Amino acid sequence: MKKTFDTLKISGRDLCRVALLTALTGIFAMLFTFRIGNTLKIPFKFIPVFVTAILYGPFWASFAAVFGDILNALLMPVGAFMPQITAVEFVGGFIYGLFLYRIFPSGKNIAPRVLCCLALQLLLDLFVTSALLSSAGYFPGYGVAVAARFPCGILKAVIQGLFIFPAKYYLQPIFKITGKN
Repeated sequence: MKKTFDTLKISGRDLCRVALLTALTGIFAMLFTFRIGNTLKIPFKFIPVFVTAILYGPFWASFAAVFGDILNALLMPVGAFMPQITAVEFVGGFIYGLFLYRIFPSGKNIAPRVLCCLALQLLLDLFVTSALLSSAGYFPGYGVAVAARFPCGILKAVIQGLFIFPAKYYLQPIFKITGKN
């Protein structure tokens, strides 16, 4: 008999998978992030958050994003830890889960949902994160922060799109392992 937690309907096995994906988020944040200075970066930590979102939904994707960010801040800090940025990570994981949960592997209506997801992620990254970084003193003003972060934001959106659109083909083994066909 499969045991579940009443509030979130997730089994112990699935909780272990979420914990593994959360740890991978922290590892990807540490090892697979290309930094330009202290404030500009192109991270690949979205990959485990994305996989968590398509398998387990918005709450667990937010969980993976937040605890991956905290793990990264504890083990390999770059600059000061900002809880506001962690809140932005929570919203980013929630957006992934909101738009991408259960659209794979069927592949129905992928394009509009992925484009909305990427657009919201870009807006969140460019405008909210730039406002937080400029208010913390990393940039002399909000306009300068948006202008400086714009090329990295566009590049991140393109990389995420190139990863997410063909996901139903290369994530088939994960769907088989988890039984989420």
